[in-house]
Amino acid sequence: MNQEVTNQPAAASADNAPVANKPVSIDEIKAAYPEISQALINEGAEKERARIKSCEEASMRGYENLVASMKFDGKSTGETIALAIVREEQKIRNDKNAAFVSNAPQPVKSDPVNALEKPKDEAKDKVNDQSLPLEERAKAAWDSDAGLRAEFSSFGSYFSFVEANGGKL
Repeated sequence: MNQEVTNQPAAASADNAPVANKPVSIDEIKAAYPEISQALINEGAEKERARIKSCEEASMRGYENLVASMKFDGKSTGETIALAIVREEQKIRNDKNAAFVSNAPQPVKSDPVNALEKPKDEAKDKVNDQSLPLEERAKAAWDSDAGLRAEFSSFGSYFSFVEANGGKL
């Protein structure tokens, strides 16, 4: 750590000739100003601890490797790590959304001409179709009418009632 720092001249000499720059090493600064040097070291260490702490506080489960790689680069902060995590989450969500959309079933095509027509009630047709056996017509009535299912405990009891009533549905 013997980096040299150039000492800029504060003033010119008496004959107004410029004073030459004298290189100063970090060790010389530490020796000449030990209290200031130690204060600067402590301040730097405290700031670095705070930076690393903010990096760790920004961590989320599943992103430990990302946080570990960024917190020791010497420049990432908790904010930059949080932003990196959000970007990764966005990428994951966008990928899942794209997969969801690509796997979605195709919409059913409608026929606008027939869309307004009332759908046929096949159960009513079966109930009223006298060519069908009584049991089949009764079953169609039973299946299509919640009131009958509430009134009778089973289809068998309903069918017995229909038979006893002369086949009237």
